[in-house]
Amino acid sequence: MSASRTEPGTGLDLRHVLAQRVPAAEAEALASARFLTLDRRVLITLVALGDTHARVAAAMGTSPERLRYLLASSARRLRCPARRTAVVHTTYLHAPFPLPRRADEPPPRLRPLERRVLFAYARGTFQRQLAVDASIPLSTLYELDERLRAKVGARSRTHIIRRAWQLGLFTRSTRTARRLVPDVDPLIPVIRRPTA
Repeated sequence: MSASRTEPGTGLDLRHVLAQRVPAAEAEALASARFLTLDRRVLITLVALGDTHARVAAAMGTSPERLRYLLASSARRLRCPARRTAVVHTTYLHAPFPLPRRADEPPPRLRPLERRVLFAYARGTFQRQLAVDASIPLSTLYELDERLRAKVGARSRTHIIRRAWQLGLFTRSTRTARRLVPDVDPLIPVIRRPTA
Protein backbone atom coordinates (compact mmCIF):
# COMPACT_ATOMS: atom_id res chain seq x y z
CA MET A 1 0.00 0.00 0.00
CA SER A 2 1.49 3.33 -0.96
CA ALA A 3 1.69 6.22 1.46
CA SER A 4 -0.35 8.43 -0.87
CA ARG A 5 -3.36 6.20 -0.34
CA THR A 6 -3.35 6.30 3.43
CA GLU A 7 -4.05 9.04 5.89
CA PRO A 8 -0.67 10.12 7.31
CA GLY A 9 -0.01 8.73 10.77
CA THR A 10 -2.97 6.33 10.79
CA GLY A 11 -2.30 3.73 8.11
CA LEU A 12 -6.00 4.06 7.26
CA ASP A 13 -6.75 3.15 3.67
CA LEU A 14 -8.78 6.05 2.29
CA ARG A 15 -9.95 3.93 -0.66
CA HIS A 16 -11.69 1.68 1.86
CA VAL A 17 -13.35 4.74 3.44
CA LEU A 18 -14.72 5.71 0.02
CA ALA A 19 -15.85 2.16 -0.79
CA GLN A 20 -17.95 2.10 2.38
CA ARG A 21 -19.86 5.27 1.49
CA VAL A 22 -20.29 5.63 -2.28
CA PRO A 23 -21.00 3.23 -5.16
CA ALA A 24 -17.99 1.18 -6.28
CA ALA A 25 -17.60 2.98 -9.61
CA GLU A 26 -17.58 6.39 -7.93
CA ALA A 27 -15.15 5.19 -5.24
CA GLU A 28 -12.74 3.87 -7.86
CA ALA A 29 -13.00 7.04 -9.95
CA LEU A 30 -12.35 9.18 -6.87
CA ALA A 31 -9.43 7.02 -5.76
CA SER A 32 -7.72 7.21 -9.15
CA ALA A 33 -8.54 10.83 -10.04
CA ARG A 34 -5.62 13.19 -10.53
CA PHE A 35 -7.33 16.18 -8.98
CA LEU A 36 -6.43 17.48 -5.55
CA THR A 37 -5.02 14.90 -3.14
CA LEU A 38 -6.76 11.70 -2.12
CA ASP A 39 -7.41 12.94 1.42
CA ARG A 40 -9.01 16.11 0.01
CA ARG A 41 -11.15 14.09 -2.43
CA VAL A 42 -12.31 11.84 0.41
CA LEU A 43 -13.03 14.84 2.65
CA ILE A 44 -15.02 16.64 -0.04
CA THR A 45 -16.99 13.50 -0.87
CA LEU A 46 -17.87 12.73 2.75
CA VAL A 47 -18.81 16.35 3.42
CA ALA A 48 -20.94 16.33 0.25
CA LEU A 49 -22.77 13.30 1.63
CA GLY A 50 -23.88 15.50 4.53
CA ASP A 51 -21.48 14.20 7.19
CA THR A 52 -20.42 16.44 10.07
CA HIS A 53 -16.75 17.28 10.66
CA ALA A 54 -16.74 14.90 13.64
CA ARG A 55 -18.10 12.02 11.57
CA VAL A 56 -15.69 12.70 8.68
CA ALA A 57 -12.77 12.91 11.14
CA ALA A 58 -13.74 9.55 12.64
CA ALA A 59 -14.13 7.94 9.20
CA MET A 60 -10.79 9.28 8.00
CA GLY A 61 -8.97 8.64 11.29
CA THR A 62 -7.84 12.23 11.67
CA SER A 63 -8.61 15.28 13.77
CA PRO A 64 -11.29 17.91 13.09
CA GLU A 65 -8.49 20.50 13.04
CA ARG A 66 -6.78 18.63 10.18
CA LEU A 67 -10.11 18.55 8.31
CA ARG A 68 -10.58 22.28 8.73
CA TYR A 69 -7.06 22.79 7.37
CA LEU A 70 -7.74 20.50 4.38
CA LEU A 71 -11.03 22.27 3.65
CA ALA A 72 -9.48 25.74 3.90
CA SER A 73 -6.47 24.81 1.77
CA SER A 74 -8.76 23.21 -0.82
CA ALA A 75 -10.81 26.41 -0.94
CA ARG A 76 -7.63 28.44 -1.50
CA ARG A 77 -6.54 26.15 -4.34
CA LEU A 78 -10.01 26.29 -5.88
CA ARG A 79 -10.24 30.04 -5.27
CA CYS A 80 -13.63 29.82 -3.67
CA PRO A 81 -15.02 30.71 -0.24
CA ALA A 82 -13.94 28.35 2.55
CA ARG A 83 -17.52 27.20 3.04
CA ARG A 84 -18.33 23.52 2.62
CA THR A 85 -21.09 24.13 0.08
CA ALA A 86 -18.85 26.32 -2.10
CA VAL A 87 -15.94 23.87 -1.96
CA VAL A 88 -18.16 20.93 -2.97
CA HIS A 89 -19.80 22.88 -5.80
CA THR A 90 -16.53 24.31 -7.10
CA THR A 91 -14.88 20.89 -7.00
CA TYR A 92 -17.75 19.34 -8.98
CA LEU A 93 -17.38 22.05 -11.61
CA HIS A 94 -13.90 20.82 -12.51
CA ALA A 95 -13.84 18.03 -15.08
CA PRO A 96 -11.00 16.01 -13.47
CA PHE A 97 -13.15 15.44 -10.36
CA PRO A 98 -15.57 12.52 -10.81
CA LEU A 99 -19.19 13.50 -10.37
CA PRO A 100 -21.62 11.44 -8.33
CA ARG A 101 -23.78 9.10 -10.37
CA ARG A 102 -26.79 10.84 -11.94
CA ALA A 103 -30.04 10.05 -10.11
CA ASP A 104 -32.75 8.18 -11.98
CA GLU A 105 -35.52 10.50 -10.82
CA PRO A 106 -36.33 13.73 -12.66
CA PRO A 107 -35.15 17.02 -11.15
CA PRO A 108 -37.66 18.71 -8.86
CA ARG A 109 -39.38 21.90 -9.94
CA LEU A 110 -37.94 24.69 -7.86
CA ARG A 111 -39.62 27.99 -7.25
CA PRO A 112 -37.53 31.09 -8.08
CA LEU A 113 -36.71 31.78 -4.42
CA GLU A 114 -35.73 28.14 -3.84
CA ARG A 115 -33.46 28.31 -6.87
CA ARG A 116 -31.93 31.52 -5.54
CA VAL A 117 -31.24 29.79 -2.21
CA LEU A 118 -29.66 26.84 -4.03
CA PHE A 119 -27.32 29.10 -6.02
CA ALA A 120 -26.48 31.09 -2.88
CA TYR A 121 -25.50 27.87 -1.11
CA ALA A 122 -23.35 26.91 -4.11
CA ARG A 123 -21.55 30.26 -3.78
CA GLY A 124 -21.02 29.68 -0.06
CA THR A 125 -23.26 32.53 1.06
CA PHE A 126 -24.15 32.57 4.76
CA GLN A 127 -27.86 32.25 5.53
CA ARG A 128 -27.95 35.56 7.38
CA GLN A 129 -26.32 37.34 4.43
CA LEU A 130 -28.76 35.67 2.05
CA ALA A 131 -31.69 36.84 4.19
CA VAL A 132 -30.37 40.41 4.02
CA ASP A 133 -29.63 40.23 0.28
CA ALA A 134 -33.02 38.71 -0.55
CA SER A 135 -34.87 40.96 1.94
CA ILE A 136 -36.64 38.03 3.55
CA PRO A 137 -36.93 37.13 7.22
CA LEU A 138 -34.52 34.50 8.49
CA SER A 139 -37.48 32.34 9.57
CA THR A 140 -38.74 32.30 5.97
CA LEU A 141 -35.25 31.33 4.81
CA TYR A 142 -35.24 28.41 7.26
CA GLU A 143 -38.57 27.27 5.80
CA LEU A 144 -37.14 27.57 2.26
CA ASP A 145 -34.12 25.56 3.36
CA GLU A 146 -36.34 22.77 4.73
CA ARG A 147 -38.45 22.76 1.56
CA LEU A 148 -35.35 22.62 -0.61
CA ARG A 149 -33.93 19.74 1.46
CA ALA A 150 -37.20 17.84 1.11
CA LYS A 151 -37.44 18.44 -2.65
CA VAL A 152 -33.92 17.18 -3.38
CA GLY A 153 -33.81 14.56 -0.61
CA ALA A 154 -30.90 16.03 1.33
CA ARG A 155 -29.83 15.95 4.98
CA SER A 156 -27.79 19.16 5.07
CA ARG A 157 -26.95 22.24 3.01
CA THR A 158 -23.83 20.59 1.66
CA HIS A 159 -25.80 17.48 0.79
CA ILE A 160 -28.24 19.75 -1.09
CA ILE A 161 -25.36 20.64 -3.43
CA ARG A 162 -24.48 16.98 -4.09
CA ARG A 163 -28.13 16.07 -4.65
CA ALA A 164 -28.59 19.06 -7.00
CA TRP A 165 -25.69 17.74 -9.09
CA GLN A 166 -27.12 14.22 -9.01
CA LEU A 167 -30.54 15.48 -10.08
CA GLY A 168 -29.15 17.57 -12.92
CA LEU A 169 -29.95 20.96 -11.39
CA PHE A 170 -26.25 21.74 -11.90
CA THR A 171 -24.14 20.49 -14.77
CA ARG A 172 -20.68 21.34 -15.94
CA SER A 173 -22.19 22.96 -19.00
CA THR A 174 -24.68 25.11 -17.07
CA ARG A 175 -23.67 28.74 -17.64
CA THR A 176 -25.07 29.81 -14.31
CA ALA A 177 -23.14 27.12 -12.48
CA ARG A 178 -19.89 28.07 -14.27
CA ARG A 179 -20.38 31.76 -13.42
CA LEU A 180 -20.53 31.02 -9.71
CA VAL A 181 -16.82 30.30 -9.36
CA PRO A 182 -13.64 31.14 -11.26
CA ASP A 183 -12.07 28.63 -13.62
CA VAL A 184 -8.81 27.48 -12.04
CA ASP A 185 -6.56 24.46 -12.05
CA PRO A 186 -6.31 23.34 -8.41
CA LEU A 187 -3.11 21.41 -9.11
CA ILE A 188 -1.34 24.74 -9.57
CA PRO A 189 -0.63 26.38 -6.21
CA VAL A 190 -2.31 29.68 -5.53
CA ILE A 191 0.22 32.50 -5.61
CA ARG A 192 -0.62 35.28 -3.23
CA ARG A 193 0.51 38.69 -4.39
CA PRO A 194 1.54 41.19 -1.75
CA THR A 195 -1.01 43.89 -1.11
CA ALA A 196 0.07 47.49 -1.28
